Amino acid sequence: DRTSAGDVSLDIVERPLKDVIEYIQERTDTNLVLTKEAEEVPVTVKLKNLPWREALEVVAERAGCQIDERSANLIRIEKPPRVSFEFENADVRIVIKAIADIAGANIVVGREVEGTVTLSLHDIPWQVALDTIIKTLGYTIVQEERGILRIVSPATIKTQLETQVFRLKFLRPSSP
Repeated sequence: DRTSAGDVSLDIVERPLKDVIEYIQERTDTNLVLTKEAEEVPVTVKLKNLPWREALEVVAERAGCQIDERSANLIRIEKPPRVSFEFENADVRIVIKAIADIAGANIVVGREVEGTVTLSLHDIPWQVALDTIIKTLGYTIVQEERGILRIVSPATIKTQLETQVFRLKFLRPSSP
């Protein structure tokens, strides 16, 4: 049975992730960009005739990495810091700061963000932890330029929306 274009078959043990990504890259027109932290992560996986996108997801998961689809033609594979926390009735601002410190993340917290959380998280990507904690309290995260994350209430976002009006002109084709 033959592998069709775009399909991937792998049988690797402890290979650097960058080598595996290069192999998958050869089977697609999509740009696969690997962050420096993820390059040497060892991967062991056995796959047979899997579409390249599914193979990429399996490989990334095995490497403890995340896939960030930046555009239709650009996928970034990164290995974000992982966190483990135990907090009981902790101020959410303290928890956010602890996550930001571990991740080296740029996070701006709106003055309306308040509350306490009790949580037990073990070895998960920091972004998943942050997103889950924020959603639990009814807040949201806004991705700003240059990787800055802004944590605000949904009501704050509504006040910051811009409305633009575009005049449309419909033209009829000339008759034959």
